[in-house]
Amino acid sequence: MRFKTFKVLPIIILEVVVFINVLAAEDIKKVKELEFRGIEKISKYDLLKKVRLKVEGESIIIDIDSLRKVLEDHSLIDKYKIEIGGRRVVITINEKKIFMTIAVKKGTRIIPFEVDGNFEIIAGGKLYSKARPVIIFSGKFISDSRISAAVKRICRFINSLKFKQKEIYREISEVHIVKSDLIRLFLLGRPTQFELRPDEDSFLKLKNITAYLDKIEFYPDKILIMENVALVRN
Repeated sequence: MRFKTFKVLPIIILEVVVFINVLAAEDIKKVKELEFRGIEKISKYDLLKKVRLKVEGESIIIDIDSLRKVLEDHSLIDKYKIEIGGRRVVITINEKKIFMTIAVKKGTRIIPFEVDGNFEIIAGGKLYSKARPVIIFSGKFISDSRISAAVKRICRFINSLKFKQKEIYREISEVHIVKSDLIRLFLLGRPTQFELRPDEDSFLKLKNITAYLDKIEFYPDKILIMENVALVRN
């Protein structure tokens, strides 16, 4: 009996030592509070459901390495900082700035993306911003997985309207790029399809035409805005 007791005891001690080492290696903390700072578009609940943690009474046992991995992998996070003090973990996040929502039309499907100012994809499928308008174009404007210069130019122009022509900009819901010098757009609450060039003169005409249509409460099916004339199709 003494021999058996002596043989089992080192195994138990070894298992305890190994368990403690694993905890230390994985950087597991037992805290009372998790605080997120700086998040606007990201949901902290979406982040935490991917982190290894469990609630134990009034405490939270969290794997900090797992938290780091989730933060590093998130497409909308530019930088982050984790501070641990006492029984509290503070996570400060700097989100990437979304420049615009674009969408690629493939057959009957429309696949949305959010891009930054360099047209690098931040998020696809799930959108974090509710900002309008959405710029929609076909796959012919993409080559070698790169967005064409024409699309970038039109996107930058549409974005500039929020400063130059605020009244009409906030009414735009969708912009479809037809050609490099022609767009088709829809305004909020109006069934008319407008076709025009992506330039300031055309948008001034659009603003005046829209004001007139609103006044008479008549909206034709389609209006083609040209240099000196607007063609109406009903």
